[in-house]
Amino acid sequence: MNRDEKLDLFFRPRGIAVVGASKRPRSVSARWLQGLRRHGYEGAVYAVNPNYDEVEGFPCVPTLADIPEQIDAAVLTVPGAQVADMLVQCGAKGISGAVVFAAGFGEKGADGRSAEEELARIADENGVVMLGPNGPGFVNFHDRCCAIGTAFSYREDQIIGNIGAVVQSGGVAGVFGERAQDRGIGLSFLICSGNQADFTSNEAIEFLVRDPNTKVIVAFYEGVVKGPQLERAFQKAQAAGKPIVFLKAGRSELGGIAASLHTGSLIGSDETFSGLCRQYGVERVDDIDELWDVAAGLALLDTPAERVGVLTTSGGVGVLAVDEIGKQGLEMPQLEESTQDRLRELLPGFAAFRNPADMTAHFVEVPEVFTKTIEIFCTAEELDTVVLVLTVQKPDFAMELVELSCGVPESEGRLLVIWYSGEMADEARAEMRRRGFALVEHPGAAARALRARNRLVRLKERPAVDRSQPDPVGDGKTLADLGDLLEHLRAAGVAMPAFAISDDAEQSARAVDTIPGPWAVKTAALEVTHKSDSGALRLGIDDVAELRVAHDEVVAAAQTAGGNGRVVVQSMTDVALELLVAAREDPMFGWTVAIGLGGTLTELIDKAAVRRPPLTAWDVEDMLDEIGATQLLTGFRWAPPLNPQDVADIGNKLAAASASLGSVEAVELNPVILSPSGELLAIDAAPAIREPRS
Repeated sequence: MNRDEKLDLFFRPRGIAVVGASKRPRSVSARWLQGLRRHGYEGAVYAVNPNYDEVEGFPCVPTLADIPEQIDAAVLTVPGAQVADMLVQCGAKGISGAVVFAAGFGEKGADGRSAEEELARIADENGVVMLGPNGPGFVNFHDRCCAIGTAFSYREDQIIGNIGAVVQSGGVAGVFGERAQDRGIGLSFLICSGNQADFTSNEAIEFLVRDPNTKVIVAFYEGVVKGPQLERAFQKAQAAGKPIVFLKAGRSELGGIAASLHTGSLIGSDETFSGLCRQYGVERVDDIDELWDVAAGLALLDTPAERVGVLTTSGGVGVLAVDEIGKQGLEMPQLEESTQDRLRELLPGFAAFRNPADMTAHFVEVPEVFTKTIEIFCTAEELDTVVLVLTVQKPDFAMELVELSCGVPESEGRLLVIWYSGEMADEARAEMRRRGFALVEHPGAAARALRARNRLVRLKERPAVDRSQPDPVGDGKTLADLGDLLEHLRAAGVAMPAFAISDDAEQSARAVDTIPGPWAVKTAALEVTHKSDSGALRLGIDDVAELRVAHDEVVAAAQTAGGNGRVVVQSMTDVALELLVAAREDPMFGWTVAIGLGGTLTELIDKAAVRRPPLTAWDVEDMLDEIGATQLLTGFRWAPPLNPQDVADIGNKLAAASASLGSVEAVELNPVILSPSGELLAIDAAPAIREPRS
């Protein structure tokens, strides 16, 4: 049996054993046993404790081996010192997975991590998937299997739905479940991974991608483990068309990088994570309420969501919705005359008939106006998705609107409801969700949900590339100076102007016999990070005698700044546009590529887009869109159009070349210039040298 098959049995178990069961009503084990009974789990349930024959109404046996039938999951509520032996017994019984509740492992430091690694080894040797330690378990809502040891198990009304939740923290798991269910949002699974010594949150996402009852996945991570595994989960979700809405705690830099590079501020670990999310259509949010609003909007929305129509019962809130939708770059086409004519037959002459359209208060007196206008919008061929904006209504009329909404079958999968109100609408909102409507509670969440759905559709247009290949392993080559780096990049195919490395002025003079002028002379010393500021750079030289003088001046300035006496003599070309292209090894995800505006604009416009290579032209276009620079693709002012494939080629070659060195953790090309003829050339490079590994 492979691991996926074990996970399928573990999370959909035919039977569960609670090991270490106690008759104390408030004992840890009671949470699981009471939860399984309270929510009507129909599989076999056994308590395991040699001191009892029965616990919480379930049969109790001395050991796992004494259970008379096959079970697939075990909950280990025993002290940490007994967990290893229990995992061995689980393996002998043929149990697929075990929840390890005991704490005091990785969260306590190095010794604890070593102990939980040993548990993971034992679990693997015995063929058992281990959830934890410090893991409260999971809830399988469709099978009413409430196998979680948090207070959420005491909630009576666990609503079944199609959103699967992955949470690392037990405390947050309860908050997640409560906040969703209070809003009437149904779930398929709630999985809490704990310390992730064996089973990870990433695997939970992959499991939910395979789960037929899950349409949308939400996740809360305190931190990322096994970055490549998470990227694989993102890939699988995107390929399956399942949206992920992600809340990640901590936006601080996780890995060190030389502060002298712009790259250090532009593509830190959080920027890398955000870039990875965009690359695979994962919608990143900032709080739990926003997460559930966006997920609820996505769960029942099946349209491309590119052409949006807004139908409102309140002109003011409709304008707010239009503003938010516009921020996300979605199209709001004017309604066709035929659609407007149908609306005019229903609504007063002062109503708005274009897009947005306002049904006015007329629907309160004539309820059929409500259903008819929704039907007209949902059958308009010029629209993909319809946003219906509702506001404050008295509770009985709010429930009437729910019933009226159900009378428009054409709305299924196309209608997203914004019910912007207070407590008076709570019951009606929950009922509307129970009736299968995609519903959010404020305009911003609606726009985020539409954007996320639209992005998943757009990602289908991206050319397929093989992203499963591991990053190259560096050969450990060290760099003596900039000359070494430039020669390495040139050998890797990175396009750059002709250059030569020189040790003295006469060598520079001879080198320019084969290098077209005018020339630039700059220090090759890696210690001099800002060449122009230190005087270690001369530009626009077109005379050999002047070149000799420039060589000596650059060397003197470099030595004053702590550098060596070597220089780079480089051919200069006209510049129409400057970019920054950088590669950086993220400590969690591996090598990444960043694209931003280069030259002096790098510091003025402190923004770059980050992706995992290999890049395609599609990726580059998307990255330019992210930083607000799509106009470069068609030509900006005097610059020719930028070829996105050329940028992708430089980024891919830079990442491969940087990874193959082994001695650098980042390399920045700045500027990469676009010449008036459309040629893309790397003019300068700067490395961040890796700290020696201990």
